[in-house]
Amino acid sequence: MELQNFIKIYDDCLKPETVSSLIQWLQKQTFENGTVDSNILNTEIRNTQVLALLSPSESQTKIHWGNLLAHLILKAMQNYLSDVKSVGIINGIQTIDALKYETGGHYIYHVDHAANTPRTLSAVLLLNNDYEGGELCFANPIDHERYLKVDVIPGRLIVWPSNFLYPHAVTPLTKGRRYSIVSWAY
Repeated sequence: MELQNFIKIYDDCLKPETVSSLIQWLQKQTFENGTVDSNILNTEIRNTQVLALLSPSESQTKIHWGNLLAHLILKAMQNYLSDVKSVGIINGIQTIDALKYETGGHYIYHVDHAANTPRTLSAVLLLNNDYEGGELCFANPIDHERYLKVDVIPGRLIVWPSNFLYPHAVTPLTKGRRYSIVSWAY
């Protein structure tokens, strides 16, 4: 059984005009530095900025985007579970974050499930493609040989199991700014 068969790509999850509106809104927001493990800042491992979209907020626009994206991602994850019957069930969305990568931004190979962050499914929604580098890649868990580089298409949603079999990375951004949405189900 090929690991790649458990990585599903769903195109056209957001209309181009919705993607454009979301990016315009994100460009006006204040992001925080992305951390690893127990809120450790280590830019050699992860160099990105994060905006939590499901955190309490007085901004009706932030609540709107969080709810819209939660609905969209949960629907895609339910479709995933129908397509890939052996993964199991999910109880809900754990987190939805907007990510912003500037030039030099990256995230080395990692998996999303850990004892302190138990996760079942991972999802990345790609928002723009007017940058260079910053590719989402998957590698073999044993030899770390890359077997998949996801083509960047705005509105494309990628869903996969969060477990140790799916190390993935975002390669260093060499030009421009990369926006994406990440989410996990438990």
